[in-house]
Amino acid sequence: MLIAILLTSLAWAVQEPGKRADFIPASVQWLLGHDGLQPTGVVGPAPKAFQERHGAAWTLRRDFALGEPWRLWGSGIAVDGAAMTNDAAAAQVAERFWQDHPELLPERFDMEQLQPWSNTLSAGVRYVSFRQAIDGVPILGGRAFVAIKYGRLVMAGARLFEATANAAAASIETKAARRIARQAMEARGLKAKDTAAELTFLPFDENKRTRLVLAYVVGLDARPQGRWTAYVDAVKGTLLALRDERVFFNGQIALALHERNPAGPSVQRPASLLRLTANSQSLLTDAVGGFSVSGSSADLSLQIQGAYTSIDNEAGAELTASATLENSGAYVWESGEEYGQAQLAAYRFVADVREHAQSFAPDLDWLTDSLTVNVNYDETCNAWFDGELTFLKKGRSPGGGTCNNTAMLADVVYHEFGHGFHYYSIVPGVGDFDEAVSEGLADYMSSSLTGDRYLAPYFMTTGGALRDIEPDKVWPADQNEDPHLTGLIVGGALWDLRKLLISELGETEGARTTDLIFAGAARTTDTVPSLYEAALLADDDDGNLDNGTPHVCAIDLAFGLHGLVANAAGGLSIVHTPPARLDAGAPVRLTARIGAAHPQCGATEAGDVRLVYSTNEGRLWQNKPMALEAADEFAAELSGLAAGQRLLYRIEVGATDEGALIVRPANLAEPYYMVYVGALEPIACDDFETRDNDWTHELLSGEDQEGADDWQWGASGGLGGDPARAYSGSKVWGNDLSPEDNWNGLYQSEKTNTLKSPSYDLSAYDQVRLQFRRWLNVEDASYDKARIYVNDERAWENRPGAGEEHHTDREWVLFDLDISEWAAAQSAVQIRFEIESDQGLEFGGWTIDDFCLYTTTDEPPDGDVPDGDVPDGDAADGDVEDSDGDASDGDVEDGDNDASDGDVDGDMVDGDLSDGDDTPLPDGDFVPADGDIPDGDGSIDGGDLPDGPDDGSDGDDGAPGSGGGGCQTASPATPLLMLGLLVLVAWRRRALKAGVKT
Repeated sequence: MLIAILLTSLAWAVQEPGKRADFIPASVQWLLGHDGLQPTGVVGPAPKAFQERHGAAWTLRRDFALGEPWRLWGSGIAVDGAAMTNDAAAAQVAERFWQDHPELLPERFDMEQLQPWSNTLSAGVRYVSFRQAIDGVPILGGRAFVAIKYGRLVMAGARLFEATANAAAASIETKAARRIARQAMEARGLKAKDTAAELTFLPFDENKRTRLVLAYVVGLDARPQGRWTAYVDAVKGTLLALRDERVFFNGQIALALHERNPAGPSVQRPASLLRLTANSQSLLTDAVGGFSVSGSSADLSLQIQGAYTSIDNEAGAELTASATLENSGAYVWESGEEYGQAQLAAYRFVADVREHAQSFAPDLDWLTDSLTVNVNYDETCNAWFDGELTFLKKGRSPGGGTCNNTAMLADVVYHEFGHGFHYYSIVPGVGDFDEAVSEGLADYMSSSLTGDRYLAPYFMTTGGALRDIEPDKVWPADQNEDPHLTGLIVGGALWDLRKLLISELGETEGARTTDLIFAGAARTTDTVPSLYEAALLADDDDGNLDNGTPHVCAIDLAFGLHGLVANAAGGLSIVHTPPARLDAGAPVRLTARIGAAHPQCGATEAGDVRLVYSTNEGRLWQNKPMALEAADEFAAELSGLAAGQRLLYRIEVGATDEGALIVRPANLAEPYYMVYVGALEPIACDDFETRDNDWTHELLSGEDQEGADDWQWGASGGLGGDPARAYSGSKVWGNDLSPEDNWNGLYQSEKTNTLKSPSYDLSAYDQVRLQFRRWLNVEDASYDKARIYVNDERAWENRPGAGEEHHTDREWVLFDLDISEWAAAQSAVQIRFEIESDQGLEFGGWTIDDFCLYTTTDEPPDGDVPDGDVPDGDAADGDVEDSDGDASDGDVEDGDNDASDGDVDGDMVDGDLSDGDDTPLPDGDFVPADGDIPDGDGSIDGGDLPDGPDDGSDGDDGAPGSGGGGCQTASPATPLLMLGLLVLVAWRRRALKAGVKT
């Protein structure tokens, strides 16, 4: 199969017959995951060999699917200063970099496959890229690049495939491939001209091994319907796939309660750069619509064509006009019917957005190219960009209601132009046309020009906006198959950055600074997470990304709200060291230091800081404020706890006035620390510093190949989300510890493997507890399973969620579990750790340290559950109380009544919000009984539109759905520095349902 499957019904890949997709970037075709969603990627340190040469101040983001280096950025490497101004010097720097760093390339990679692609200086950054090719035939998506700024190489990236192929194996000629492509279009009722046919290799994934298929890429022009690309097998002569190259503006709209005139007040705007004839002279108006011609009067002949814009009326002849003007006279070009108004509006709106883009990207050649703008196309409720802009006439929506002519909607024109701006801004071999990224960038282009968080009010004649980029959509929790909804993460991050910089720098300078960062991001972003480093590169002023950038504080804060900051770092840091054990009856004092993540950012004020805790295995959760006791230290004290209890707790820090939260531990699947109360006596312990204690491992199922049984003992390599070092000492046990550079830190797909402890004689003990330090990263248990067995009885498993509740430890966590049920009084007890994976989306798996079996004489308090599971069927299950004892402001119910999954704070599986009547809201869009649609679900009703752009949110975020419109580390002695605004909106949903006020 082609990775993420080319022939799929999702909008993430090439469509089957009868299915129309937006423009799909090639890179998405290599990303594995469920339901066509992008993997989140993993961020960690650079390879050891790289660090030895250039230091540790570098960050590496790797692709989940293939595990090869993706993007690397950091403190910079001084290079030949001529590289900034001389193409040949820059090329030499880039070539030498890749030759000198094989640790960043696939094993046994042939450097001859890197061929020069682009070498350009843009906005003070020198980009040099290479495409991967075999015997001159490119591999689709194969590329490598470096970025040089201020004479320092500050970023590099690669997506390269380790495979062999025969470029001379084509058995059909170009002519035959073009015929097959045309026939494929005819079978779909479209007549197309083939514009080009070139050989390329398409990478296919076969059980994590790349197979290259030689294919012809045939360009197809079926205008006015659009453009397509066909992929024809060059050996078999069969069609592999068709790709629709149009970028659409579609939507599902909520009906509104309030009307707003879609055309706004009647205004007169300059016809800038319009071609005309005056007294038989061909002229061009200036930026304000003025022109000069000899004589005291002028006979004018007008057509709706300009220096850079050509209007094409799909409903008939283009608009014309004639008039006679006296000296210094003015002519207002009007039209009394829809098709004429659409031509005038489209011309002016394109001029608006072009002038706006030129103000912050003057070196983009596309902005001075001639652009064809098709209007009044004979469909409704849509618009697209495919090299040209196309807008549709007014008419009925398939879903009901009437859509306005999209050429008359400025927001839609700005948005579609934004797609073109993104496409032509991309530096070949560096950035890529990721569809969700483009939707977000196009949304921002529109909002940056209108100054409005709402996109396209009055898309429907009844009013209402298509989308709102204000709510804090978070990566990856709010990722959606619909790229317009995923794009809200990108657009929202840039919009929040704009607000912060305007507040800091003033309206003009703040907006311009954000626009410059936006333009830089358009050049180099290739997936949603990479927006962060793209923004840093655009903002950098000294060729060193490790020391921050002029506006890193605002970038971290804004992007952190959307989960886009590398390593989940954000504007705040939390330093907290969980206790290893608590004495029975003694007061419990828990502290956290909270401050700015970057020293240059100064003090960052935290909102409410609270301890959320349970002393009865999660049946009842309580809140207790943590008081500020010193400059940055917060503390809360609990009364003494009974022996035999476990304290489960997390720390929540309010980050914004919109209810966002920073949560520690930052693990949606198990959002709490666990601490045993009482005396413990060790029975058998192993810190793994030697391998002499008879631990074994084996592959239980799946193909037996290299790395299938990936349990390893040694130092943790820090890849795949694994820790950078052991909890204590230097050795751990774990899945794929990355002992060599060809290991990626991730467990393999479709495998089950296990680590087995030695056998322990526990016949003398009637109570046994298992404790160890855990760093576990595993996909939601709906797909992949992490388990602990005691004598082959399952004692623990990661929790299943709605498919996105991945278990992601971001720190060493003390794991504690009562295993007396299976181990007490047994003469032979073996503990076993297991990973079971499905066919896609792999994580880092288990890493364990400081394993220990304990006994205790403490008896669990009556009613408590000794094995750590949450009981089901309990009426109190999931209740949350504030410290005032009033449960009424925090009650929730478990929702799934399943004890075995370890629910903590109510229904944390599907993220649904309660609307107050105890009726759970379905996943996707929803409409409460009063008809209002809250912000955040992708749709806005007219009644929710504020008077201005700064009125704040009208409601709480709903689950992502289809309502969006669019166009078709530490040792025990060292506290862990935990950075970031992480689980924000996703946590907010769950916190609201759990009765925790935000």
